[in-house]
Amino acid sequence: MPEKNDNNRLLISPGSTFASQLPGRLTLLVLLTIIGMSWYLGNYNVRQERKEALKHLKASVWLLKETLDTLPSGLPVHTLPSPERVRIQLIMERMRNNLESPLYLIDKTGQLILTDGEGGPLKTKKGQQLQYLPELKPAIEHLLAGQDHATYSAPDGTHQLIALPLNSSPALVVGDIVMPGWFQSSGFPIYVLLCGGMLLTLLVRYFTRKTVREWRRQSLAQSIIDPLTTLPNRKGFALLSKPIFRESVDHQTSLSLMLINLNDFTHINLTYGTEAGDILIKQVASSLRQLVNTPHLLCRWDGDEFIIMLKEHDSSAAYSVAKSIQEFISRHEFNFSGESVRLKLRIGIHSLGDREDLHSLLSGATHALAQTRKNSDNCILYQKAASI
Repeated sequence: MPEKNDNNRLLISPGSTFASQLPGRLTLLVLLTIIGMSWYLGNYNVRQERKEALKHLKASVWLLKETLDTLPSGLPVHTLPSPERVRIQLIMERMRNNLESPLYLIDKTGQLILTDGEGGPLKTKKGQQLQYLPELKPAIEHLLAGQDHATYSAPDGTHQLIALPLNSSPALVVGDIVMPGWFQSSGFPIYVLLCGGMLLTLLVRYFTRKTVREWRRQSLAQSIIDPLTTLPNRKGFALLSKPIFRESVDHQTSLSLMLINLNDFTHINLTYGTEAGDILIKQVASSLRQLVNTPHLLCRWDGDEFIIMLKEHDSSAAYSVAKSIQEFISRHEFNFSGESVRLKLRIGIHSLGDREDLHSLLSGATHALAQTRKNSDNCILYQKAASI
């Protein structure tokens, strides 16, 4: 909520600082939540797809092994009759097409001895020594050493190898599959989530900023409005008088300030109670509203004081307005709790002089009001501007 220091500068209170930071904090929270959900769902999908891919690969390797183990014992795979070789290669191609599991056979030296129509890993051909290829050497050596799985890196991603030894021949059935990557396996859902999240973030930011602006507007209104009379209070005057003063200075028009004090209001409070005093203040404010119209500024200055800034009014015009107010209030009967009273006013006026600022204008009106206490109870006093 705006506050004012001794130099009439607006400050921002901790409440306003928090309110101004709220949209950014909520937006960050939503973004972090979306990023966290995206990371979790992405990793979950990757784990599930890798698990499913390995399941298919193991099944493919096992099925090909069982098929090859039905061959006559001791018959080398690379010496299979042409019809049998074609049948095995068709099985391998079906595995590749249906389960996305490329299969091939290598002997105990790492030589590629049987593939389907698309060849071996990294586009190798039958008869090549796989362990001589730098990308494949570590993985093939692990398989030849008796391990049942290994990995190698290729341009299309990380490959998982699964190997089972044949019972009927000194060879290994090797399955090769590209492991699903994070973006590859969950790209579309994640993109949808991120796009939806960004839209949600923008909506949250929009409505949060709108709510904060409304809250700040209401907070500002509450801070500058007197709740009893619904007139601007002292803070309201400090805020609203500046543009009026600046306009008068820029256009070199007359400007007067009037401070009004309810005479003996303390006595009324003591005699009839503070509730009666509040009713009286509200009635006086209502009367002043009738007498002071736009574009002039009417505010409640203090407990029993009101302040009026009169646009394009010199000292003579301001005095006429003050006289009208004084006569109206003095003739009017104010009623509360079955009682009626007539009020008298003290009014101090000061008009803007050359090179005066808002502070000196207010000081002049305050000094004029203070001087009325030396005169009668129903008094108007004009304070002349000091010559520079």
